[in-house]
Amino acid sequence: MADISALYLTNVKQAAEALYRENFLALAIDPAHVITANAVLANQRTGNIQQLLQASSTDSVDVVWGTSDGMAVVDCTTDCELTGPKGTGETITITAPICKEIAFSISEEDARRSGRTVEQQTAFMLAQAAVKMDTMVNTQTLVRLKALQDSYKAGTLSGPFAAGVGGVINVTTADYNRKLMANMMRLARLNLMGSPYLIDSGALYVDYMDARFDGANAEGRGDAARVAALMEYFDLEGFVDAAITEDTFIIKPGSVGLFHKHFNPDTPREINGEVGQVRSTFASPAITGMVYDLFSTEKCVAIGATTRTEIVQVHKLKSYIGIQKAAGVGAARPGILLVNQVA
Repeated sequence: MADISALYLTNVKQAAEALYRENFLALAIDPAHVITANAVLANQRTGNIQQLLQASSTDSVDVVWGTSDGMAVVDCTTDCELTGPKGTGETITITAPICKEIAFSISEEDARRSGRTVEQQTAFMLAQAAVKMDTMVNTQTLVRLKALQDSYKAGTLSGPFAAGVGGVINVTTADYNRKLMANMMRLARLNLMGSPYLIDSGALYVDYMDARFDGANAEGRGDAARVAALMEYFDLEGFVDAAITEDTFIIKPGSVGLFHKHFNPDTPREINGEVGQVRSTFASPAITGMVYDLFSTEKCVAIGATTRTEIVQVHKLKSYIGIQKAAGVGAARPGILLVNQVA
């Protein structure tokens, strides 16, 4: 049985990262579902907030946003004496309150039966655990997007859009196709969302892909340009994981962010004595910048109902994440709209 040490865990992590990226792992587990998590990360505009959160001794950090309360355009006055309202600061607590973990154990017998060394089997299991954690982050991101959804501004629904329940926007199946793009762009403009990005359940997937394929034909160039007007992400698996029954999020860039926090050092640290652990981190190969805490130890356990015992390794990945809206995003300035396909 291999002893857990800083060097041992370093080798395991490197092997697990390589396995994660290999097709061989797909034989044992579904690939990670990470479309939505990466979409939010790619489009958030949070400056150094993530770095501030990571540097914090807790799982939260207070951020003060300057606001324009009291400012207004007026007729010109003298330039000799300058006056103006004092801007206020809106404090938002950025936190990572969602804590999830996954653990597994490895014995020499497990490794023998798998035809691998203990180190190889541990790396194989760690890679699979990371896949499950990545999928969890993606699922939680979708769940929070729905919870944070804004209602559209009054008077902005027209054409194929109709009011649904709880601020959701309904569109009939007959209109849920590539022709919806121009109407989505108009809806975004009226809701002060600029050029948003879309996260879709797959309701638009086939029609969008057909439009892109047909772009090679002269008669299909218009539709190809139409579906390329906004950035769209299709998270077919993620919507199922999160049990989201609506179909398309319309999101203003910068209106929402995915934050994460880890407490262990990147370089494995041996904690001897009664604790007897090695603590480190494991960086997700699939979600940009995502890092999990990794805990590893050895313990003696009984073999079934016998008096025999064996030494097993126990490893655990732990994650602290938070999905939050930016200051000022809400009823007056929507950042997340949700569209649903109805009969």
